Amino acid sequence: MKIILVGGGEIGKRLTNLLASEKNDVSLVEDDDQVAKDTADQADALVINGDGTDISTLKDAGLEDADVVVAATNDDKVNLMVCQIAKSNNIKRIVARVNMSGNEELFTKLGVHHIIPMVGLAVTAMKRSLSYEEERVIAQVSDNLKIVELTVEPKSSIIGKCCSFQKFTINSIYRNGEYIIPNHTAKVNKGDVLIITLKAEDTKKVRKMITGK
Repeated sequence: MKIILVGGGEIGKRLTNLLASEKNDVSLVEDDDQVAKDTADQADALVINGDGTDISTLKDAGLEDADVVVAATNDDKVNLMVCQIAKSNNIKRIVARVNMSGNEELFTKLGVHHIIPMVGLAVTAMKRSLSYEEERVIAQVSDNLKIVELTVEPKSSIIGKCCSFQKFTINSIYRNGEYIIPNHTAKVNKGDVLIITLKAEDTKKVRKMITGK
């Protein structure tokens, strides 16, 4: 599957690595020189240092053959422009990160297939941290790769462990009323709400690790 990601922050880098490890044909477009360089050094993917809203840059990334475009920057205007370009090029699946509350409607009207509302996630994450509900699928990135939300329950086997696991990648943690992007020294706490990326085939194993069920 040919996948283009725009935005190489921590989430973009991790998603690139995961998708590439699944033998997808992945291209990442990132406008920050250092982030682009770091990602290129770590990922088995085409990394382009450029503007994701520039049609020629997206074509260099393989837009004409892409199956999926993911707009993952922290700027809704940029993400919307990327989605508009993807839509006009008849991309089969478009995934967008929406950072500001109230902007979801703009992406919905455009016909974006999967919207990831960061503010909305914060609210639902707080509720789930109180009720310990099972995973919620946030986005189906590819046929076998999805982003889900799970709460770390008291019987979890990963409490106190560093945030690096083979079966899944932790994109962010909702803890004490705020989202954090874990670094290599961060550890998982009971009650954390995790936004993770995992393979569909690993869902049961990962759920047991995180919830103890």
